[in-house]
Amino acid sequence: MVQPRRYVFHGNASGVAAHIRRPVDFLLPVQAASSLPTTGGLSESKAGPYSRPERRATANNTASDYITFESAITRAHGDYVDQEQAVAMTFGKLGFDEGPAVTTVSAEVRGLVAIGRVKVGTAALTLQALSSDLPEPPIRCESAVLDDVSVDGYPVKITLDQEFFYENDTMTKLSAAAVEGKYPQFFFDAGTAVRYGFYNFTGMVKVTLVNSIEWAADPHPNATIEGNSIIIPEFGKVYFAEMYVSSNSRRLTMVRFQFGSDDGGDGSAASGDVNGSPWPPTGP
Repeated sequence: MVQPRRYVFHGNASGVAAHIRRPVDFLLPVQAASSLPTTGGLSESKAGPYSRPERRATANNTASDYITFESAITRAHGDYVDQEQAVAMTFGKLGFDEGPAVTTVSAEVRGLVAIGRVKVGTAALTLQALSSDLPEPPIRCESAVLDDVSVDGYPVKITLDQEFFYENDTMTKLSAAAVEGKYPQFFFDAGTAVRYGFYNFTGMVKVTLVNSIEWAADPHPNATIEGNSIIIPEFGKVYFAEMYVSSNSRRLTMVRFQFGSDDGGDGSAASGDVNGSPWPPTGP
């Protein structure tokens, strides 16, 4: 049986999710999930406001919800750029892999609060992938937002650089930027491009959009800023704007919690991943 070539769309976005494993097992399924089928199209989802009905008791006998948020909105859209070409495909005048395609995913979470201590007013992202005849399709960070962040009432200023990941929209471009060594804040290891993980055996590297994190006013007396994260006693750790990159995909998470105090577990807010490619692939 002959299988004609076609463009395979791929795009997912999620709002808020968490799994507390101790002292109780509390699973918060993904709130506001959008996912594309291989044929593309549109997927949208909304959720919120949300608060956990059963509340946790803290060490000082006060109470707080594990996770609350005001709203979560996600969207995944994949289509051919030229609608006339798309119609021609349905008549067999053009192959389903011949017209340029674009896939866009977005996620926005507002009013997020974790265990009553870490607050994020807005966490949002937009990623876009373009089809390409080259081995590495361009995948751009169209936008990224982290606003009104605070820990125990101490405001945090987070500076992101989505333009860097818009301009360096392929693995080759990121590798060249790593070799230049001018942007160490975006890469998790120091040294050459090989040590950054480019072209390693997994084909994936981890980066961050965070340019800098600092206390907006008085520093927290106990919490410590470390790279793209904040270490918080009796809470755990919160990571910001992490992205996993391969030659044909990018996966961005704006907020990730690693609880490691009286409560153990993890959670995330505003995540998206996107790629797309023809099938079957060409070349050896």
